Amino acid sequence: GKVCARTNPPSKLSNVLWPAAAALNEPISRHFSAWSPFAICGPRDSSAFSDFRRSTMTTAKPKLLVTRLPTAVHTKVHQQLEEMRQDFDITIGVDAWMDRKELFQHLADADAVVAWSTDKMNKEAIDHAPKLKLISNFGAGYDAVDVPYATSKGIWVSNTPEMVNDATSDVTLFLILAVCRRTTEAEHALRQNQWPGHPEQFRGVNPRGRTLGIVGMGNIGKQVAQKAQAFGLHVMYFNRTRLDSSAEQQLGVTYASSLEELLSSSDIVSVHTPLTPQTRHLLGHQQFALMKHGAFLINTARGPIVDEAALVDALKSGQIAGAGLDVFEAEPQVTPELLALPNVTLLPHIGTMTAETRGGMWGITLDNVQHFFKYGKPKFPVNQP
Repeated sequence: GKVCARTNPPSKLSNVLWPAAAALNEPISRHFSAWSPFAICGPRDSSAFSDFRRSTMTTAKPKLLVTRLPTAVHTKVHQQLEEMRQDFDITIGVDAWMDRKELFQHLADADAVVAWSTDKMNKEAIDHAPKLKLISNFGAGYDAVDVPYATSKGIWVSNTPEMVNDATSDVTLFLILAVCRRTTEAEHALRQNQWPGHPEQFRGVNPRGRTLGIVGMGNIGKQVAQKAQAFGLHVMYFNRTRLDSSAEQQLGVTYASSLEELLSSSDIVSVHTPLTPQTRHLLGHQQFALMKHGAFLINTARGPIVDEAALVDALKSGQIAGAGLDVFEAEPQVTPELLALPNVTLLPHIGTMTAETRGGMWGITLDNVQHFFKYGKPKFPVNQP
């Protein structure tokens, strides 16, 4: 992993990039820098903050664990952390992933944690955090958190539901265009210095006039539906709860009464449902067989929603003409057959990877922490212990 160093609280956190870390040869136990104290502003009456004070019977400040803070994070994030120093003790991981041993070590006395999907806040992790009151999940999807177990332990879980919509829907439209126009195949050939030998070698299809089937009409699905109109796509959707008629009219979408109806009617199927036990392998051999021959599949939601072995078979047979994937079943590993297939556009889970989106996600993640200790509830909760 990357070598990191401890540092004292800087006057300008926006300038902290740990430039000396590369010159050090520190053990992995120095993976964290402890910046203390950090805090929130605002009244401290009947709040979680006051409850914390009373329960500890000391003047100790709540301990916040931020498992990872990339060095390229937006300046506003450093500024927000600086503003929080009055009331929180914060332990901040530097720009490297931690192993489970380190995570458990720092969870031992944490009152709140800002966790990434890679941290896997499952039962094992939660059991190593006897003081934990809040898991502030960095991201909209929280499938890496055992929410029912956290709830049973009286732990709140929060996420960043709205900030990811625009960037993820943009990547979805990019992947739709990429598979329809076969741009990955064409670019690969050109990088190999192979100019098309025939003018129709990379002949694709126009999106206009085709049917886009959206599986899961949440916030991202709605953004995709709106943006798809610009490319002349007809949009159909399947969702466990149907939108009201005015929302359907505003979005210009039609409802499929079943997943089977959507799959058999769509030229392009785009996945936007959360990962749950019910949606794991929602799309497999049986579902791919129902799709139109030569249809396309897009997945920017969660990898395990799609059975990748079944997808490989469908791609090889031509049942599915192409796929655009930003997420994978066993990230960061990718099924080798997918890497080898020319009719697949692959991205390394960059759906939210823009400066504006990531900065906003950090802001909401930290806001959830501040809101919890000020009002006793995170700003965007996903449970209620």
